[in-house]
Amino acid sequence: MMTNPIDHLANKPLFKFSLFVFVLAILGTACRGDEPSVDLTGVTTAADAAEVLIEQATDIPTPLPPTGTPTPTLPPPSPTPPLAALVNGQMITKAEYEADLEQFTQEMSALGQTLPENYQSTRLQGLIESAIMREAAEEWGITVSDEAFSTALGEIQAQAEVNGGYDAWLLANQYTADEFATILKNQLLASAVIEEVVRSVPPTAEQVRARYIVVDDPTLAQSLLDQARGGANFAELASANSLDQTTAPNGGDLDFIIRGWLFRPQVEDVIFALQPDQISEVIPVDIGNGQTSYYLVQVVERDPARPLNSAQRDALTRRTIEEWLGARLASADIQTFE
Repeated sequence: MMTNPIDHLANKPLFKFSLFVFVLAILGTACRGDEPSVDLTGVTTAADAAEVLIEQATDIPTPLPPTGTPTPTLPPPSPTPPLAALVNGQMITKAEYEADLEQFTQEMSALGQTLPENYQSTRLQGLIESAIMREAAEEWGITVSDEAFSTALGEIQAQAEVNGGYDAWLLANQYTADEFATILKNQLLASAVIEEVVRSVPPTAEQVRARYIVVDDPTLAQSLLDQARGGANFAELASANSLDQTTAPNGGDLDFIIRGWLFRPQVEDVIFALQPDQISEVIPVDIGNGQTSYYLVQVVERDPARPLNSAQRDALTRRTIEEWLGARLASADIQTFE
């Protein structure tokens, strides 16, 4: 006689408990008046109940899904193009970066010049800085008017006419008209941002006129210091001993300098700390390769607000831009994907 698989399992205590719970759950369901019931008349064991439930399972209608407004199907997100960098969320696409590299390569080839080392990183850095400029322009409400754009483009087109025409120039530089229009607008924006940044450059600055002597022998440096402080003419000592052949013929005269003017900040700091006619101690400066130079400084004159000359203003302007841009780059969220 074939054994009923359910009877066989019902002999195990654990299964009896589970099946009894299952039956109670069905009975509880059957007690709700709004749903179909299961007829268990004459059933005395859990195993019999299970058999009845299995036989009648196909008679229980499948519930219909709930009615209501269907959930709209959202369109798939737009694919993100391959990126070269992200700058505070601004995308620099790989296509844009590669186009810039190609244009630069063509330009260098036309000039007969060799591509510089690590030019790829340099060009990407330029695109990143351009993104920083655009961000600043948006923050400050700077825009390029149609008139300013048309004027700038007209000047370029006029220059190109001399060399075969604007269309030929675009082709030679691998630009479409739209691509170059975007580049030109970005350049005009950057110029406007830089103009705003350098408004902070003052027309005057603290300046100090000084002389100095530079030698490579510490014993000689100390001897010259003793002579200068003993009354010897500092300018004559500089002319006779200084290794700086740019200033030595003029008695070591540096003329008026602003802060940041000298390549040796240690020397510059001493100059701005001295008063007229004061002479410094010997200033040792490590110049690399295990070599040391020794400086002596004499301050001639100080001016707390001397007008900047053109070279000083250019230098201070460059430094102002570099410091501003450096600060913006340092605080930016920049990701590169080279």
